[in-house]
Amino acid sequence: MGYDLISLNPTVKPEGQDDTLENNYYRRIIGDNAYFNIHAWPLLLKLAMTYGWQPLGTELSGESNWDGTYFSNDLQIVTAEDAAALANALETALDDIPDHEIGGEKEVEIDSAEKAQKYLDAPGYSQFKRLLEMSSFEKVEGYKLPNVLLTSPEYFSGGMKQRVISFIRLCRKGAFMIA
Repeated sequence: MGYDLISLNPTVKPEGQDDTLENNYYRRIIGDNAYFNIHAWPLLLKLAMTYGWQPLGTELSGESNWDGTYFSNDLQIVTAEDAAALANALETALDDIPDHEIGGEKEVEIDSAEKAQKYLDAPGYSQFKRLLEMSSFEKVEGYKLPNVLLTSPEYFSGGMKQRVISFIRLCRKGAFMIA
């Protein structure tokens, strides 16, 4: 389950080329389409927002009460202006995305009250939240939180970085559809 992102300005398909799996993979490389699962797509948009993207909202033909969401598969359109701004922000982020694979999860040691606060509302940390609420910071200092979610740049490290680059190509072609 995820999001297919389809350019409204695709590269002209060579004569005789059909829509095989191999061709669809080629289309992703050249930026005609992209796919991100339900975990990666929100992180990609969060990454873009961190680097200056201000979402304009999506458009849906024939819908006057559309809420502009990027998180449905209703064939909504990301405008060319919004796609260009998204590409600009992600290009800025590329320098901070490691080329090497960071890994799926990491452990974080709580060594400050600020860090404790940061993880209070992290998914899966209700036990930590209860512990912190029942005691002072001193009692949780040194507590290790396993499997902390990666930051957006870390999540897109290694091989995922190429997917971000391919998505930037799609955005540079103009408007695209979320299906």
